[in-house]
Amino acid sequence: MTLWGYVDEDGRLVIPDPLAKMYGVRPGARFVVSEDQNALRLNRSPLQLNRIYLEVTNQCNLSCAMCIRRTWHEPMGFMGEEVFQRLESDLWDLEPKPSVCLSGLGEPLFHPKIVEWVWRLKQTGASVEIITNGTLLSRERSKGLIEAGLDVLWLSLDAADPIQYQAIRQGAVLEHVIENLQTFRALRPPSHKPTPQIGIVFVAMQSNLHELPQVIELGQKLGAVHFIVSNVYPYTEEMDRERLYVYSPKSITYFKSPWLPTLRFPKMDLEASEAVQKALHLAWSGLWNLEFGGINLSQTCDHCPFVERGSVVIGWDGRISPCIVLLRSHTTYLHGKPRQVRAYSVGTLGKQSLQEIWMAPDYVAFRERVQAFSFSPCTFCGGCDLSESNEEDCLRNPFPTCGGCFWAQGIIQCP
Repeated sequence: MTLWGYVDEDGRLVIPDPLAKMYGVRPGARFVVSEDQNALRLNRSPLQLNRIYLEVTNQCNLSCAMCIRRTWHEPMGFMGEEVFQRLESDLWDLEPKPSVCLSGLGEPLFHPKIVEWVWRLKQTGASVEIITNGTLLSRERSKGLIEAGLDVLWLSLDAADPIQYQAIRQGAVLEHVIENLQTFRALRPPSHKPTPQIGIVFVAMQSNLHELPQVIELGQKLGAVHFIVSNVYPYTEEMDRERLYVYSPKSITYFKSPWLPTLRFPKMDLEASEAVQKALHLAWSGLWNLEFGGINLSQTCDHCPFVERGSVVIGWDGRISPCIVLLRSHTTYLHGKPRQVRAYSVGTLGKQSLQEIWMAPDYVAFRERVQAFSFSPCTFCGGCDLSESNEEDCLRNPFPTCGGCFWAQGIIQCP
């Protein structure tokens, strides 16, 4: 279906109503506009609340090798009914409905009310997803989630070899997780496109990258239709040694630049010729603008996936932050040195409505600042002490600064 916009007699661009509602186009809304090949790119309006990451608990039944709980001393707990009721009430008033992803820094299936809450979220008209390690996905809980109307179940799966898997997901047994997902899949109503859909999230490290092809094959056998590969977020020196990227514009930016030559490939069998593979390797060195079948692969980074998606994160205690990164204070590693990330809260659910917090002038201004993304390039520079925290950067941006964020450079990905 082709949707056409048009320019009215006063020279104003008019966007079709379905897209206008979907992307927050309304009187007074502002947009970041950028040029793409043969197109203009309009970012989602910073006024549009489109996705909620809901952390129902920050506790977990496992002790994974790359988990933040190995390094922090934050209060632990479960979301209470009062906080959830406030969100539930606010969702009824929101149009269009944001999607809700039950995620955060804990295991959602650890919460005793998880099935009931999925059902109640679905009653508001929101689509609902869950990210789980799969160990608590019992037959009863699977049946309950399916009947509640869950849209997508994401499984964290970092190895297909049982020994390798257990070394990463300490406390879990791969065979049990696979059996749980097989049961979940079998309980879904028969359909050409069965729901809930199944997705796989793979955290790539030096020690498990060789497992990726087998994980993809296993995911396909288990009925997965979505796959996300993310780098590890290094909370410790040990995890910093596991990273698969280096800090330079060539390796983590792949930016499109008018100063670089362009290499355009048609769609072809990339395994057909060693010469083609060498040419692509040269292009991926970062010294070219690379296109493949008319698609630009050298996209500029410096895009916050949370803000540009219209997301907000709600912690188990009702604390609201713009992204997962800023939900809790923590230490990460950048350029081999500790980097202190201080949490940034924009409000607390229960004291204010979600819409009041979302539309607060300071929060709107922050989202506009992030969409403009005029932060120092700390991820591949790191030449001064300011890069060792998110307090201030060398361009005089105030707290919180986002120039050292791995998500904004496409290094870390979340569903």
